[in-house]
This record gives sequence, C-alpha cells and structure tokens, in this order.
Amino acid sequence: MKPTLTLTLLTALLLVALSACRISRNQDTIESDGSRACEEAPVPSSLPVRADNVSRPAVLLAKFTFDKSQVLEDWKLENFKAGMEPSELSIDPVDPHSGAASLKFRLTPGTNGQHYVTGSTSLAGGRPAAGDRIRVRFFARTDAAKGEASFQLLERDTQKVLGWTRLDNKQDKILIDRGTVWTEYTAEGAPRAGTEKLTVFVTLAKTATGRTLWIDDLSIEQIQGGVK
Repeated sequence: MKPTLTLTLLTALLLVALSACRISRNQDTIESDGSRACEEAPVPSSLPVRADNVSRPAVLLAKFTFDKSQVLEDWKLENFKAGMEPSELSIDPVDPHSGAASLKFRLTPGTNGQHYVTGSTSLAGGRPAAGDRIRVRFFARTDAAKGEASFQLLERDTQKVLGWTRLDNKQDKILIDRGTVWTEYTAEGAPRAGTEKLTVFVTLAKTATGRTLWIDDLSIEQIQGGVK
C-alpha cells in the first residue's frame, strides 16, 4: 500500500473516531476531553406540575381611582354619634397620586367626634373558600398625626356584622402616617368563612379636627387558595 493512501485512510479513521465523540442533543454539544470515553449527557425528565402548586390569579373585587365625581355615590360620610357636625368629602383634583383626582376627607373645625368614610364590595362567588385571603392596596397622605387616620375592613354576611379583617394576621387597623408625600400601604388578611361582603372604613379621630386625609388608587383583591 502506498504511503499516501495509508495516510489518507488513517486520517479518515481518525475523523470518524472524533465524530463519534461529538454528540449533539437539542443543539447542545458535548465533547470528549480525550482522557476518557465519550459519555452521552442525560436528558432531563419533565416533572409533572402538581395541581396545588399552580398559581391562581387574584380576583379584583374593587378598584377606586377617584377620577370622577360619580364615585362618591359608592361612598358614605358618617359619624359615630348622631347630631355631629358633618365633615367634608370630595373629589380633589389637586396633586392626586395618579389620574385626575383623589378622595379628600376633611374633619371640619368645630367637629366634635370621630368621623369615617365607608365603601363596600362583595366577595367573588359568594363566601370564601378555605385558604382564601384578601389583599388591600392604596396610597394615602395626611396632615393628621399618626393614630388619628386609619384604614379598616369590616366583614359581613347577608344579615349581620362578623368583625374586622385581621390584616397581616396581627391587627385590624392600618395606621396612616403623617406626610405630604403619597405613601403606599398594602396588607393581607384571611376572611371569616361566612363573609360575603367587605366594607372599607377610612377614619379620622376626633382629635384630628381641621385635618385632612387623601386616599387614591385603592384596590381590593381576593386571592384564592392562599396563593400569593
């Protein structure tokens, strides 16, 4: 056999051997380092997705942007004692958090007592299922001292009041800090089994006479099965 032909055959055999050590799977190439036999990379197996690990989207129960004066039809201005001087509730176009306006709640000078603003929404599909949670989110600013302005959720069924929602599992009231800058507040709580309706309470204490509270971009969501 001629030397040239022998060299050609050896070269061809070497190329075949090197090709055997190159395995392509899903466009990923695994190459031998020459010091060990070529090994085929294992293909990751697909793991079944468990039903209890599937995130279910939160259901938006209510969203208030307070951009239109008609929204006041959904809110009531009340006080805890009959005969008290009324406070002021209005849509304020000055410096909203977003959009065209925010909700303005002011305790007028001379008001003697605690006043509150209420708005309501119903739960999705009637009563909550086991593990459901309620999430609230809103923006607020106030010139009232801390402890004088607050946010709460009251739970009801079709006939009676069930109690305040325990937000973040430890308190039933969100205290709003004094400040001219919009501050975001978020909290979650587990509703009682019989809850069918939620009522928002935005409160100014009687010590906040002459003070103002602004609320904007309020949303209430029902998170099914406790999935956050």
